[in-house]
Amino acid sequence: MLAHLRRCAVSALGVVLLGVLLAVALLAPVNAASAASQTPEQIAINPNVAIGTCGRTIDLRSNIEQQTIEFAIRNNGKAPVTYFLLPIPAHKAQSVALVRAKQADETMLKVKQLGSSGVIGSVPAPATTHTQEIDALLAQGVAIYKIDLAKPLAEDEQTTVETRIGFVHTMVALPAAIEQADPQFVEYHDYTKVPSLYPIRQQMTQIILPDGSEIESYRPRAGSTRRGKTISYGPYDNTVPIIKAALAKADELYIHFENNFPFATARSLVRDIEVSHWGDMMTFDENYYIEHTGAQLKGGFSRAHYQSRSIREAGRSSFRTLKARLPRESTGIYFRDAIGNISTSTIRYVDRLPPYDDYNPNALTAAVELYASPRYPMFGGWKADLNIGYHVPAHVFLSHSVNDPSQFTLELPFGSPFVDVPIDDYTLRVVLPEGATNIRWESPFEVESFSFSSHITYLDTTGRPVIEFKQKRIVPGHNQPIRVTYSFSSIHLAREPGLLIAAIFAFLVAVMVYVRLDFSFNASTGTGAAAAAAQAAEAADKRKSE
Repeated sequence: MLAHLRRCAVSALGVVLLGVLLAVALLAPVNAASAASQTPEQIAINPNVAIGTCGRTIDLRSNIEQQTIEFAIRNNGKAPVTYFLLPIPAHKAQSVALVRAKQADETMLKVKQLGSSGVIGSVPAPATTHTQEIDALLAQGVAIYKIDLAKPLAEDEQTTVETRIGFVHTMVALPAAIEQADPQFVEYHDYTKVPSLYPIRQQMTQIILPDGSEIESYRPRAGSTRRGKTISYGPYDNTVPIIKAALAKADELYIHFENNFPFATARSLVRDIEVSHWGDMMTFDENYYIEHTGAQLKGGFSRAHYQSRSIREAGRSSFRTLKARLPRESTGIYFRDAIGNISTSTIRYVDRLPPYDDYNPNALTAAVELYASPRYPMFGGWKADLNIGYHVPAHVFLSHSVNDPSQFTLELPFGSPFVDVPIDDYTLRVVLPEGATNIRWESPFEVESFSFSSHITYLDTTGRPVIEFKQKRIVPGHNQPIRVTYSFSSIHLAREPGLLIAAIFAFLVAVMVYVRLDFSFNASTGTGAAAAAAQAAEAADKRKSE
């Protein structure tokens, strides 16, 4: 009997081992494929990519430098090309605010900075590695942006990619201080040739200056021409890949010119957006720390001189008003500072806006324009704390899934509503309704950091979830929709009314109990006891007298 049991046990053990071996054999290819799919993509400079023509336009008409570069890209190799690398020299890498790209068919392309910790959504992006050549450039301070093409570029195929780069603080006032009525001059440095990691057959650069701008001086180079407010450099033929060569003194570009555009900069902006499903309303509250970052004012300010003369004579580099474009449905608009409400601000309803950002198909087509006027005109070096707020119906930005009514999508403009006001330090806090779960977000551009927290306010129990985004160097191009998705059951809408009803019911019960309790002394009871005591004392006295 024991021998039979041993044979059965050995047979069962053999079957188990055989099953384990078969499972390992079957899962091995799957695991190998999974491991292969998780292998980081290696980013390298493709020697088979060449650029036929390249045209660059540098727009210096405002306080934000805009570079638009058009590349005609060709694949000279057999392997398909899936991405294109755009370098920014080290001297301007810390001034880059936003890089956007699109192909000839207007398809917007995904842009990612190599070596950056920025994210474009709550889901981590696939890991990448770089070749030693790219790592060496990154170590030198060069910023490199990877632009994914809409579809792989086959052998001998060509496509056109247009990039638009926004820079801040690249125009420096010279002289650094001016008197009240003086014009403002700035100096600008760059290079005549487009920095590139690929050879360029022919390229040209054009610089556009403000209307009526006086050019104090500029540095002529080979092939440079000047026509009115436009300065052109090139064409230059057969330029080699230039990142180090572009920094040669022979290619330096320098312009000293007049620019009286208001150099309004928000040193910081804290923007709070609260979503309410119960009231179908979104509340916006924005706190700005504004500074005029142009030439400093010297010699004092004369209010009489400023009020009695035209803006050109009284302070052409100053500004009195900032314009913000709010959603057309905005209500309850207010504009304040540290003292209180500022009544000099005005609003104007615009039913049709001209196209002002061809890289943002979701730009506002109708708006409420807020003309916010600080309490005093802003000159160079002057600062002001400003606060604006408004309400917008939630359905303007919020939608729900047809298949699942508990799934909501919130599409918010990420940047600031103020026009032509760059922001140095930006914080966006989105407060979702209490009970929101499965929160995810995605952005059309990289965001430096984000975090989740909670916010407790009236009638809250566990707190409302908050997504906080932080970003440096914001320009108007950032005013694109960022998408937040979350789950929210309609049963949570009864939470606050239920709490109110419960609180009122508890209060009424407490009142009912209170009015039915008697906390006073019983006067009749006290009188009877005293009379009984008196009668007892009188009876005792009678007994003693007898």
